[in-house]
Order: sequence, then C-alpha cells, then structure tokens
Amino acid sequence: MKLFSKVSLVAVLALGAASCSKFEFNVDYTAPTTIAFQGVGESNIVSLAKGTYSYETTVKVTSADGISELAVYKANNRTGAQGELIEVQSFTPAEKSVSTTVTFTDLTENAAIRVIATDINGNSFAKNLVVEVAASVILNDNLLIETAEVYYGCYYAGWLGGRAYLRTTDNVENYKKEIDIAFGQINGAPCAISPAKRSEFCKLPNLSGLGTTLFALTSLSKAEYAAITKVDASPIEAIADPTEESVALAAGKVYVFKTASGKKGLFCVESMAAKTGTVEQLPNAATEELEAHSTNWWMADYSYNLLGISAKIIK
Repeated sequence: MKLFSKVSLVAVLALGAASCSKFEFNVDYTAPTTIAFQGVGESNIVSLAKGTYSYETTVKVTSADGISELAVYKANNRTGAQGELIEVQSFTPAEKSVSTTVTFTDLTENAAIRVIATDINGNSFAKNLVVEVAASVILNDNLLIETAEVYYGCYYAGWLGGRAYLRTTDNVENYKKEIDIAFGQINGAPCAISPAKRSEFCKLPNLSGLGTTLFALTSLSKAEYAAITKVDASPIEAIADPTEESVALAAGKVYVFKTASGKKGLFCVESMAAKTGTVEQLPNAATEELEAHSTNWWMADYSYNLLGISAKIIK
C-alpha cells in the first residue's frame, strides 16, 4: 500500500465520555474536536468496487480549542492498532480547522490509517479509516489436515477461511456441500482425491453424497503462488482446468482443483509429516494386510501424512 497525504493530514475520534452521578450512568458529552471523512459513513469503512485499487478522501478536523499537532499513521487493517508513522505536523498558532486529502494507491489488500489530533490543552483525539478492496480471490491460511482420519480430518472445505472435517464431526452432514477436497493414501503415497471417490481409492470409509473434484499439479513455484493477491484472479484463471480424480502430493508444490459446481482454485502443500495411527476400515475390506491389523474393523499402525494446506480460490 502506498499512501500520500496532501496539505494537512487529519482525523479525530470523538470518544464519548461518561459522567456518573448518584449511581446513574449518563452519556452527555460533546467532544471539542471532531473529524469527518468525506463520503464515509459512521462505520468509517469504505468498500471499493471490484477492479478498484485506489481511494482518495478529504478529511476535515475542527476544534473549538485549536489543533496544535496532527499525526497520521498506518494501522492494522484487522485490529486497528497504530502502526508506522506517515506524517506529523505542528501548528503555531493553533488551527481551528484543518483539512487534507489522503490517497491510497496500489491496494492489494484492505488498508487502514489512524489519525491523531492534539489540541492546545494536550488532549488527543483519534479516528481510523478502513478501505476494503473487493476480493476476487479467497485467501485461506495454512490449515492442518490428514490423509487419514485421526485428529484433524481428511476433508477440506474452502469456506470460512478453510476448514478440516472428520467423517464423524458433529453436524458434518450439514457441511458436506462445502467440502472441496478429500485427502488420502494411494499405494502408500499421500494424495488429494475427489471427495466422492475417496473410499474407492483409499479403501477406507467415506461420507456419502460428496461431490466430484478434479486435480492437476501446476508449474507454479511457491513464490509465484504467494504473489497471487486477493484482487487478481487471473493467475488462477490462466491455468488449464484439471482432469484427474486424484493427484500425488509433495511438500512445496502447488496444485489446481476444480469442483463439479465450477469452483476453481489452487492449494499449496506447505508442510508434510509422516505419521502412524489407528484408523477405521471398510467392513467389507478383506485383504491380507487389513486382516493382519484388524480388530473390530479398526486398523492399527496405519501410515498416513499430516499436511499443512493453504489455498487461493476464485471468488
């Protein structure tokens, strides 16, 4: 994010003060210093249209006592916490009214500023402005998921920042339509598998009624994958649609997937660790290997992998 400020940068938070009298709580306070962002509502959040990567607003601060100092900072776009100083200005004599234009450019993610005004009495007033870019890509952070159902689950759903589900998760039947990818072991190798085909490929129990997803390994490096922003889906759109119902996985590789409903995205295997555990097997499985490890249809010492998966999905 590039930020430019013209004239005097301004912003003030009119914080309500409370007075307590005879155990009664009353709010009766008018701040001597106020701020207004032109064209911005009471939420102090601006939502940009898709394809818009810049924003400019005029800020006006008025003070009955006079403004002696004005500072503008970058702010955390989630918490609002004050960050790097952009500009600070002092006024001698103090100014009753100050206005400025603040410009956000090259936005690839949400951006925020925090402006603090100090009056001649040493009182400080602050207000934040958040600019939300319209997402074309859903960015899902690293999530732990398994190729067998032990602790985290083998089903990946791209909604709500990414979710892993066990077949026995409470209310999983309500979330089945959200599942995009299943993971498993095919001939001992960790794989991403079309959810509907997991039992067929892994010979292990599977949820019924899951959809079809196709896969392919891409030529993208982790750095190229990391460079894909929430505002530009073209790098994902440019990749040919996948055609395979399963794909072998390796750490550090990037894969494309597309569901039967048309959802297309990328996922990266951020990490991979070999594990062993006891997993449930299909009741009709009768191979010598399963029989040798089977007790009440459970198989001990099953080799699987714990994966760290991130994803970038076209919205």
